[in-house]
Amino acid sequence: MEIKLSVIIPTYNCSSLLLRCLQSLEQQTASKSDYEVIVVDDGSSDDTGEILEKFVKKTSLSLKILYEPHQGPAAARNKGIANAQTEWIGFLDSDMVINPEWISKGLALLRYNPNAGGFEGRTEIGEREKVTPFTHQLSNVKGGRYQTCNLILRKSLCQFYPAYKIPFREDTDLAFSILERGHEIVFDPTLLAYHPPIHPRYDRPIRDALRYYYDGLLERRFPHRYKSEVDVHYIGKIKLPHLRRKIYSAFAWSQMIFLLSMLLSAVPTSIVMVFGAVHLFAFSTVILIHLRHIQYTQLKWIDFLGIIGVAYIVPWVLIIQRWRGLIAFKNESEFSIENLQIYQLAVPKNKSSRKIIPLHSHTQMKQEANSVFTDKPSYYGRK
Repeated sequence: MEIKLSVIIPTYNCSSLLLRCLQSLEQQTASKSDYEVIVVDDGSSDDTGEILEKFVKKTSLSLKILYEPHQGPAAARNKGIANAQTEWIGFLDSDMVINPEWISKGLALLRYNPNAGGFEGRTEIGEREKVTPFTHQLSNVKGGRYQTCNLILRKSLCQFYPAYKIPFREDTDLAFSILERGHEIVFDPTLLAYHPPIHPRYDRPIRDALRYYYDGLLERRFPHRYKSEVDVHYIGKIKLPHLRRKIYSAFAWSQMIFLLSMLLSAVPTSIVMVFGAVHLFAFSTVILIHLRHIQYTQLKWIDFLGIIGVAYIVPWVLIIQRWRGLIAFKNESEFSIENLQIYQLAVPKNKSSRKIIPLHSHTQMKQEANSVFTDKPSYYGRK
C-alpha cells in the first residue's frame, strides 16, 4: 500500500520523552503501511542517538532517522520535509503523546477536506497534577494557535523560515504564510494529542519570556496578522488579541505609576491609594495567569515566593525582548508571495544528510503489555 502521511519529529536532548512519543506512534489503530515517521536529531548531546539506534532495531514503524548539527527546530523540520515521501506532512514535537486514532483521524481529514491547506489538532495538557507555575506545557483547545506539536500540512506549502532559531513562533510564521496564500487551516478536536508539563525550573517563566524576542520577527513579516491573530482570547463576543501582553503591559505601567506617585510628595494620598489599588489588581491578574493550570494543593511555600518574584520580572522581560526583536529585525521584509518564490528558488532541495538510517519495513509487532495508553493515562516520562 502507498504511504499517505509522513510524520516529522524534530528532537533535541529529549530522549526519554521522544521514546514515549514513538511508542504512541507504534500503537496507532491505522495500518503502519499508511504512514512513515521521520525523526530529525538536531545535534543532541544526550543519549538520543543511542536510544534511536536501539529503537529502530525493534520497531514496526517505517522509520527514518536524520542527523544534523544543532540549528533549531525550523531547520530540522525543513530537513525532514525534504526527505518526506508523501504529499501530506504531520508535525509532532518529541515530547508529545498522541491519541491511538491520531493517524486514522488525520487520514480521514485528508480524504474529506482535499482542498484544505492543513489541519490543526486539539492539544491537551497531560498529567495535570504535575503542572506548577514553573513547568512548561502547551494546550490548544479552540484552534487558531497553529502549534507544530499537533499539525498536519500540505507538503507543497511547507517551508519553515530559518531565522527562527528556537521553538517559538516558527509555526505561527508558517501558518500565516499558508493563510496569506489563500489556503484554509482547519481545526479538528478529534485530532487529539497530549503535551507534558516539562520538569519544573524556577527560572522557567523568565526563560519562556526571553523567547518573545522572535515576536519582533513575526511582527515584521506579518504586521497585520500579528496585530489581530496572535494570542487571541474572547470575552463574550469581544475579540482580544495579545491578551497576555496587554495584561503584562498594564501591570508594568501600573507598577511605574504607583512607585512615582509614592515618591512624589505633591501627589495626594487618595490618588496614591487609587494607583495602589490599580497596581494590586494588575498584580493579581498576572499571578492568576501563572496559576491557571495548576493544582493548588501541589504548591509549596517556596513556590508562592517564586511566583511573586516572577510576577514582577516576567512582564518587563517580555516587553523588552519584543522591542529588542523589533530592532534586531528592522530590515526584515514583510511577507509577500513574490518574496516567498524568490526564497524557495534559493533553498537547495533534498540536501543529503550526514547520516541516514533507511526506512525499515518490519512485520507488525505485538503491542507491549505496558501500553502508554491506559484507562488512567500516565503519558509522560520525565526528561
